[in-house]
Amino acid sequence: MLVMVEVVQLVISYLRERQVTLDFMVELGIVATLREIVLRGVTDLPWQQVSALTVFVLALGAPLRFGDLL
Repeated sequence: MLVMVEVVQLVISYLRERQVTLDFMVELGIVATLREIVLRGVTDLPWQQVSALTVFVLALGAPLRFGDLL
């Protein structure tokens, strides 16, 4: 459900402005990744995969936090 809300928000933003901001795309990636983690259960994943997912979410979150500093 959360992924669909993000996709609809992304489509609405595109239809209004005819461009997509990086923020919406990154948020969609984070929500989709966290959804998969919740569905599979973090206790069922090997530690290597949990570490890789943590780095992935942090790498996606960095542009949201530090992207407007330039």
